[in-house]
Parts: sequence; C-alpha cells; structure tokens
Amino acid sequence: MENLPTLRQMQYLLALAERKNFQKAAEDCHVTQSTLSGGIKDMEDILRSPVIDRSSRSPVKFTPLGEDIVHQARNVIVAMEDITYRARAQNESLSWPIKMGIIPTIAPYMLPRLLKPLQKALPKLDLHIYELRSPQIVERLQDGSLDFALMAFPFDLKGLHHKTVTREKFFLAAPPSHLKNKKSVSMKDIASEKLLLLEDGHCLRDHALDACKLPVTELKTINAASLATLIQMVHQGYGVTLLPEMAANDSSLPRNLDLCPINGAASRDIGFAWKKGGAREKDIQLVTKTLEPLLKSSSSRTAKT
Repeated sequence: MENLPTLRQMQYLLALAERKNFQKAAEDCHVTQSTLSGGIKDMEDILRSPVIDRSSRSPVKFTPLGEDIVHQARNVIVAMEDITYRARAQNESLSWPIKMGIIPTIAPYMLPRLLKPLQKALPKLDLHIYELRSPQIVERLQDGSLDFALMAFPFDLKGLHHKTVTREKFFLAAPPSHLKNKKSVSMKDIASEKLLLLEDGHCLRDHALDACKLPVTELKTINAASLATLIQMVHQGYGVTLLPEMAANDSSLPRNLDLCPINGAASRDIGFAWKKGGAREKDIQLVTKTLEPLLKSSSSRTAKT
C-alpha cells in the first residue's frame, strides 16, 4: 500500500496555517516544536514536494502546493471529525468541542457577559472561540472549520443560515465638548464631519456607511484597524465615529467623550450564523438556544447602562 500523509501530520499543517509560527502551532498541538517540524518534513518526504516556503522565516509562508494541501487537509480533518462526532453523539450530546466565531466589534463587550452563565448552563460544553472578521467567519463556516458564529447583520452570508436575536442602535462619538450638549444628531450633521471608520473587512464599516446613507466618496474619512483605535482617535480630536450601543456603553470608554443618539433607524442586527445540515447541528442549536436569552438580557442591560 502506498505511504500516505497521516491525520496527525495534517493537523500539524493546519495548526501552522492558523498560527503562522512553528512554536505557537506546536503549543496548540501539545507537542514540541521539533516534533511538529519533523511531522511536516515527513509529510513533504511522502509528497516529494515542499509545502513550506523556507526562504521566509517569519511569519511562515506556504508554497502554492502547500496552500492547496492546507485546503484539502481541512476538508479531510472536518470529515474525520464528523465521523467521530456522529459516533459519539449516539450516546451523549456535546461530546465534541464546538468552535464558535465572533467578530471583533462584539467579542470584548459580549463575551464577558455570556461565557460564565453559558458554562453554568452547559457544564459539558467545550467551547473554542475564534475572534475573526466577518469574511473569514463566512469562509470558515463554509469549509466546516467553524460550527457557528456570533456576528452582525446585514452581511453577505453566501447561503449560510442565520437568526437575528437582537438589534442595537448606533451612537455618534465625538471629541470632548464637540457636540455642545446636543440631544441628538442627524445624518446631515454627520456628513459634514470627518468620519473615522474601520478599515475594509470589518462589517461595522459597511453598517456605519449604510447608516449615513452616503457613499464613502462623499465623506471625509480616516480608516483604523480596531474599534479601540477609533475611540482613542476620536478622543484626541481627529474626527467622529459611529459606535454600536454595546461599545458606547462600555465602562472602559473615556469618560469625557461626547456621545449622542442619531435620528432615524441607524442600527445593526446581532445574531447567529451556521451551515445548515451539518453533523453537529443538534449541538449547535442547543448552544445557540442557550445563548439567545443571555444575549438578549446582556443587550437590554447594555442599553440601560
């Protein structure tokens, strides 16, 4: 029989693709760095071709063949996980880790409120959390490397199923004393300001632009990589931004930042996305049904803060 790459070697490869660093990938796989490196070298010997571009040290880069094998290996591992899960699920629920994606503009505000009560409600749950931007989440839900996600809508889910759980308003955040005690602002007011936005790839950027009802070409904009950076730039007087309600009411927000409601229906929906018909759908439904009232409760507490 022909010598073939092993599942363990594929797991090493996927960990390296995820972490782009041999030491961190080895830690994720609970092996030494030399063991992981040796496993990948053994795979290359079997394939008779390199999968790692060794001309680049850090971060790790793959050869074109390696990139293709990473994709194929992910499909193999997902298939084997499904086989194992289906067998274990005959006897008990939550018998396999559940992998949840969450976007960066929700994670720091909701996770601290959700995780402890979720663990109390489902003590057998082994939840693995991945903070990713929306396009990455959709891609990983499609290929099976995520089971479900907590994210914001609208967003192009490419055929995935979703359920909206709650809706939150946007607030205008401005430098201290900039709004001069205004009780609310209009879209016309925002259009005349220098608007700070998250860079491309964040769904909050699209939601903010949609709320303004203006194309980006008609706005004076500056881009940032994170919501925390936007908030600090606003505080230092670089411009204004739109904050979702959970961020606007966060206790870490600078105390003298000007916050003001926006006239109209500027908002985003929060809910779950998943791939219908997967082997773990029953467990996913159990977790999301448990999270749903927790999410609603957390959102209502945030709105009253």
